[in-house]
Amino acid sequence: MNYKKTIYGNTERFPGFVKTDFEKGQIRVDCGFFTRPNLLYWEACLEFQKMPGKKEAKDDIKKAMFSSIKSKMLELINTHKKPILVLIKSDGTSRQIWKFVSDTELSKVERLNKYTLKRLCFDNLDSNNDVFLDRKENGIRIIRVRNNEEVPDYLTEEKEDGNTKSLTGIYQYKDIFWSIAPAPNDKLFQNTRYAISKVTHPTKECKRPAMIEIYPIHLKEGDDPADWVYLTHVLRKAAHQYRETLRMPLPLHLAQKLEEYMG
Repeated sequence: MNYKKTIYGNTERFPGFVKTDFEKGQIRVDCGFFTRPNLLYWEACLEFQKMPGKKEAKDDIKKAMFSSIKSKMLELINTHKKPILVLIKSDGTSRQIWKFVSDTELSKVERLNKYTLKRLCFDNLDSNNDVFLDRKENGIRIIRVRNNEEVPDYLTEEKEDGNTKSLTGIYQYKDIFWSIAPAPNDKLFQNTRYAISKVTHPTKECKRPAMIEIYPIHLKEGDDPADWVYLTHVLRKAAHQYRETLRMPLPLHLAQKLEEYMG
């Protein structure tokens, strides 16, 4: 979560955790300044709404900001032997909180293979804070998701006749994957054809299907990365009350919506 202005001053940036349990049909939220852990989503909305008016909220967030990520990852590692997918939204805000998810830091980390880490790092200056992933049996998988200016707007494929065609689905480039949503039944999405140009049609509007980057930070040895990337892609369609594809996978979409309750 980005910093927020309150009547008592600006808060620090802070992490929030949304857990979706599709078997139980529950969505729960955890955050460092909650008085109790794992609130139901509607309860968390109320807590976020109250936060800007609390005088002590600024100090509570500052104290919890750095410890809560490590404690949450340890909780998941220690309590989940069955497979669990952890999605991390990567942008300027999240990299300020946990620098480890940046390309620069991930390029330095010790690996067992291309998509399997030996450890998670939480403090660049103190390796004693690292958490080793191979010392305890666990089912944790970690995938980073981006949809900011670092991600291409769209991909187009050129056909044999020279025209282009729209794409949807999952595409891979080196170690990363891109998830492209199908175009909704909206005429604005049809104005992206190669034959339509702003030069000749300056008043026409157009939209492109939302595209996100998916990068598996950590998988188990023997995993097929395509399986976990596909699951991330499918989670963009997991909102049963919404017909179209979400910009982000459902858990990250819900996390973003929580920010709206803080004003």
